[in-house]
Amino acid sequence: MLSFGCKTTKDISKLTDDDIRIKLKKGGCFGNCPIYTVKVYDGGYVHLFGEKHIDKLGKFEKYLTKEAYADLINDFEISNFSQFSDEYESQVPDLPLVHLTYRAEKEKTFKTVSGKIERPKIVKDLQVKIERLVAANDWTLLEKLPEPVSQDSIKKKPKINKKEIIIEPNNDVNLPKWFAEKKEKYGVRILNKIGKNQNLWLITYDGRKVDGDMMLTILKQDPGIKSAQFNAGIEQR
Repeated sequence: MLSFGCKTTKDISKLTDDDIRIKLKKGGCFGNCPIYTVKVYDGGYVHLFGEKHIDKLGKFEKYLTKEAYADLINDFEISNFSQFSDEYESQVPDLPLVHLTYRAEKEKTFKTVSGKIERPKIVKDLQVKIERLVAANDWTLLEKLPEPVSQDSIKKKPKINKKEIIIEPNNDVNLPKWFAEKKEKYGVRILNKIGKNQNLWLITYDGRKVDGDMMLTILKQDPGIKSAQFNAGIEQR
């Protein structure tokens, strides 16, 4: 059980949206604008969910002091928040859409003001006060989200073709004789020579005589072969 120090004494696990007094939701933009939702509950419990482009990714919580909570609520009360329009249209696409919500004292309904740069200065000033709460370092982590992975950093895993094997014969091996023997025994045939100045060959085999893993093992153990590996990127031309 947690006592907020104000009029509310309520188990945090039983808090619902009806207990919210202030909520700030910031959307994305064309760049790296922080995306998050922060909720201030009746009495001073604060919950943050950071989604993207913020140093607090995941779910966090904090508790405002009695004085800090009272000052914040007072700022909203004296702003006469209900006077503002529900939405302020914008002609600037590359700015985050912001939703600021407040439930006045003794009111059951919420007032939400949405918009971008065109909102009244008082509304933006109230937003800044909430953003300062978010920027502070006194949050407690509840559930961490993984760091987002940049698409540029994702490397495609090469597709392995077990029907094709790249071999590097030893320089002293009799290639025509070697290929003739392996063709008769395993159905080996040449698909391509890789590079003009490299002793690398792309080969295949008869899958009815041997499977891919066994064929690779046989080649790796062959005294005439320096190296062998499945094809993972060489395209036939």
